[in-house]
This record gives sequence, structure tokens and C-alpha cells, in this order.
Amino acid sequence: MVGIYTRVEADFHLEGFPLRLGGVIQMVQEKRTVEIRFLDVSARKHAQLERLIGELEEVDRAEAAGRLPDPSGPGADDPQGRV
Repeated sequence: MVGIYTRVEADFHLEGFPLRLGGVIQMVQEKRTVEIRFLDVSARKHAQLERLIGELEEVDRAEAAGRLPDPSGPGADDPQGRV
């Protein structure tokens, strides 16, 4: 189990390109739910993170409506389906 202030690094893939963000855990809500504060985020990475969040929200809306996400969308270039 991890606690608050544990340093973490999150790797995402956005539009076929890697996005790596470092940060610290701010809160642990459940075993699998944590709040991360990303540190030293440049303007470019901030814009990429906003696009990533938008893509994730789109997937959530599609799943809530009972539709599957577009297979060419987030995670399509990753064989394990990671975003």
C-alpha cells in the first residue's frame, strides 16, 4: 500500500505519443483510487493532459450510453489498451 507524498510517475499514450508526468500522491481514497498532484508541468504537457482528460471523459460518456469507444481512439496504438 502506498501513502500520501509517495513520488509517482504516470505514463500515458496520447495520439500515438508518450506522455510521462511525475508527481506525488495527495490522497488515497480506496485501495485503487488515489489523487495525484503532478509536478513541474510545462505548458505543452498541460495542454496534452487536458486533451487526455477530454478523451477519457469521451470514453466514459460512450460507456455510460452503452456504446463502445472508437477502436482508433485512446489506447488504440497500445496492444494492452493503455491510454
